[in-house]
Amino acid sequence: MKKTLKLLNWAFYLPIALCFFMVVLFESDILPTGIMKSDETETLEFCLEFLMIILTIAGIPMVLKMFKFPFVSRRITEDQSPEYVVYCHYSLIRILLLALLMVGNTLLYYLFMNVRFGYLAIILLISAIFIMPTKERVKAESGR
Repeated sequence: MKKTLKLLNWAFYLPIALCFFMVVLFESDILPTGIMKSDETETLEFCLEFLMIILTIAGIPMVLKMFKFPFVSRRITEDQSPEYVVYCHYSLIRILLLALLMVGNTLLYYLFMNVRFGYLAIILLISAIFIMPTKERVKAESGR
């Protein structure tokens, strides 16, 4: 279980650290902000904004309830491997889906300087608290 927990913790904390690293680089003017903001890219910005809002609104409940889906919970409880292989697989999917949306929204915020992307990234960061990998959570969600 230690190996599984270590992998899940890396997958959980690395994207958060990447987001904070991006914030530091953009806020200290090492990387330029707002480089995609122009009249020509308004349509692109609108489409990306719409897409990220829909993905975030759909992604958060799916990620939080993923282990309640019958086919997922059945596969997790049937797995009796000592390293929680199936649980690790589904947890990685869950964590990385949330992380991908969070990193994407953070990057889009600094490219377009559109606060909606920033708000979505903050909402995803807060949502990540509810899937933080701990020893107790692994035992509870895997049914062991």
